Amino acid sequence: MTHHFRLAPMTLDVLVLTLLLLLVPVAILLAMLLLSPALFVPLLLICLVYAWVWLRYRPRSSSSTRRVWRSTGQVVATVMV
Repeated sequence: MTHHFRLAPMTLDVLVLTLLLLLVPVAILLAMLLLSPALFVPLLLICLVYAWVWLRYRPRSSSSTRRVWRSTGQVVATVMV
């Protein structure tokens, strides 16, 4: 049995949090350039985590996102976009 759900619009607090988190690498880059080159390692780690999340958790299909129980492989829900 598959359930279909529409995606909810992004709320203002989630939008603000998203924008703030996108500014974190920029702030560290500026601090690295102005203060200390030692901040390169934290900047690299943050960029790697951001890239991993972006590539791992984005939708695989342009029309829907499927949620699958990993233990059984059963499709639990499909979110239509």
